[in-house]
Amino acid sequence: MRYYKNFELTEFNSFRLNSIAKEIWFPQSIDDLKYILKDLKDKNFFILAGGTNVILKPEIDRIICLKLMPKYLKLAHDSGVIVSANYSTASFILNAVEADITGLEGLYGIPGTIGGAIVMNAGSGKYTISDYLLAVTTIDFESNFHIYKKEDLKFSRRYSLLQDKNEILIDAIFDLKDGKPDLIELEKAKQHRKSLPKFPSAGGIFKNWHELKPYFYKLIGLRIGDAEISEKINIIINKANATYYDITQLINKIRSITLENLELEVKIIG
Repeated sequence: MRYYKNFELTEFNSFRLNSIAKEIWFPQSIDDLKYILKDLKDKNFFILAGGTNVILKPEIDRIICLKLMPKYLKLAHDSGVIVSANYSTASFILNAVEADITGLEGLYGIPGTIGGAIVMNAGSGKYTISDYLLAVTTIDFESNFHIYKKEDLKFSRRYSLLQDKNEILIDAIFDLKDGKPDLIELEKAKQHRKSLPKFPSAGGIFKNWHELKPYFYKLIGLRIGDAEISEKINIIINKANATYYDITQLINKIRSITLENLELEVKIIG
């Protein structure tokens, strides 16, 4: 286990926001995680995994960062595919495709970790990470383990029940099939990823982003500080040194222009 004070988080979030964790723990095993959870009992803290769908406040009291937790992937051809929550989603999908295990082609290139992807039910087009999910294992803040079947988690667009629980996802089992990948879907996914903005961002900002379409010409290029709405109108980019306040003010500006009930897909931490 590693522990630091006043830890800089710029490289730990895909927006590349400057943020300081007053205290941060990096567990390297389940035992480490249990120890930390016991130590932080009755204290407020946040969980940080891949950092791809978060907006970090400038200063955060306590963080448990899961980056150093064990990574494992069992691409079995005769049973469920087992993958740790800390495993890169992009690497998981690429490994499955290369092993002639089909079902994930449409999600090629999704960033972050498997844990974060499942919690947020990450997706692209008509595909979501929960499509072939069988079950997950979690640990709650009292160090008790839980197993949930897919149907227990009430998946919907960018939502799972895990968002409402004080639990940390440990690993997941997927029901994937042997077979040649669908090359057409794979190419579509690759082209979609190439079309996304190259500046730092947190991906999609709003769950119900289709509500933005009627306001396309009012929103594209709108900027506060170094935060700017890209040509993909649901993606805010960091053009240089955007701050938490630049981004949140731009989100509020979008809401004031559209007057729509826009629900955040990203999570604010701090």
